[in-house]
Amino acid sequence: MRNLEFEANLLGIKKAKFLNAVKEASEYFHISQPKVKFWKEVCPTSSGKEQAHIHVDKKLICVSEFRLLQMNYEDVERTAKHEVTHLKEVLHNRNFHNLHANVMETTWKPLHYGSLHKENNTSKEMGLEEKEIKLETDSDSELMHEFLKSIFNDSEFPLEIQVKRFLKSKGLSEERSNKIIYLIES
Repeated sequence: MRNLEFEANLLGIKKAKFLNAVKEASEYFHISQPKVKFWKEVCPTSSGKEQAHIHVDKKLICVSEFRLLQMNYEDVERTAKHEVTHLKEVLHNRNFHNLHANVMETTWKPLHYGSLHKENNTSKEMGLEEKEIKLETDSDSELMHEFLKSIFNDSEFPLEIQVKRFLKSKGLSEERSNKIIYLIES
């Protein structure tokens, strides 16, 4: 496949992901879905530095195809839901950030990379093996605690939201998830 063909396919996938995220956020906020316009370059009213913006009065989200191609899937989803959040709160204030964090957490779904097969206490996914790890001592537990904190502190979202997303992807009950979050935060 030529590079242009690849880029066109990738752009199509990212557009679909963006539109799906707009739909999810609109449903979450119980509002009608805004229109989305993808621009080859940028919208004439854009500063040119932004990935997307919304015309709240027109309920129209404008997205630069060039910027969209540069985003990873998580950024695509975050950007789409960010713009929809402006329909509930125009300014970037505390309320906006709380609304955006809530829509991201509530509508989050783990990416699916293939089927999971359990064989002899080993998980196999796409040919990779992951063996069960048992913590033998308190120091191992402390190291794991620090490791988890370092992984989850690299995001713009609070640790609790990131851990909830991770645990949700593992199918744990809310009670068990809350116990694990308590252990991580303590």
